[in-house]
Amino acid sequence: MDISSPPPPPSPVTDEIPRVQRTFHPYMTGKPCDVYGNDLPADAPPPPRSPPDNPYEPFAGEVEFRLADFTFRKAALSEGKTKELLEIFQLSMESTGHEGPFKNPEAMYTSIDDIPHGSAPWKCFLSEPPPNLPADAPAWLEQTYEIWYRTQIPL
Repeated sequence: MDISSPPPPPSPVTDEIPRVQRTFHPYMTGKPCDVYGNDLPADAPPPPRSPPDNPYEPFAGEVEFRLADFTFRKAALSEGKTKELLEIFQLSMESTGHEGPFKNPEAMYTSIDDIPHGSAPWKCFLSEPPPNLPADAPAWLEQTYEIWYRTQIPL
């Protein structure tokens, strides 16, 4: 090692910013267009939307939608309480010769699951019995359970 020679100079620092390359889709430009993909003038209002045949789809109508929304989301009723509420509905409808909005909670849950908006997937995890359970712990506490859920906002 020769200590008489100076160390090499540091590499030059440049103010260059790395170049970014952007590639644009030839047709998906974000420009407003009509239903056929034809560009609209820059100051044109959006085309009118025709109302859907049933705005409460996949529910039969507003009653079914509001009942499902109330029992499932707002009140978060258990399946047993939902079943009781649906039975009361059915009793009130029988006098008019009609059926209630849902035959059972499963029919309501099926309609909720059929909502096409959103893409939150179902997930599952297994519960674990707590460690160091006492000898007289109830049997249900010693079991493993499947817990199924869907997050409202997929991450």
